[in-house]
Amino acid sequence: MKDLRKLEQLQLITAAKHQQQQQSYRRLMEQENNLRAALRKLDLHAAEAVKGAPDLSHQSLGLTTLWHAWVGKQKTQLNMQLSQVLSIKEFHLKQVRHSFGREEVATRLVAQERKNIKQRAAAAQFERISSIAVMPAKDQ
Repeated sequence: MKDLRKLEQLQLITAAKHQQQQQSYRRLMEQENNLRAALRKLDLHAAEAVKGAPDLSHQSLGLTTLWHAWVGKQKTQLNMQLSQVLSIKEFHLKQVRHSFGREEVATRLVAQERKNIKQRAAAAQFERISSIAVMPAKDQ
């Protein structure tokens, strides 16, 4: 029974650790999705600006060049952030898989120990019944 309690505690700990790893991974997924959405939005704005009628006054003031430089700088920053998030995400994915494996092993150990306890109880009961059945009859 002591072993079962210890295994159940181990199972709870590994499940909690796995859940914590999953939450961390989900946050990284959200960051990745937000960065990708920001890149798409920036590309959309840049495409709309190119499609729009060229404003000669903007071109003469160099605003178009400044706009394109700003868009390029923003895309570079977003792509750098995205690459950092993807790198961290890869590391966390390995941790999530590892914690999942540990949780699975702990769950199987608990199930196996419960099965062993039932088997030992059944064997003990069988021994008791067998010893009663083979007792010699008392001479009268």
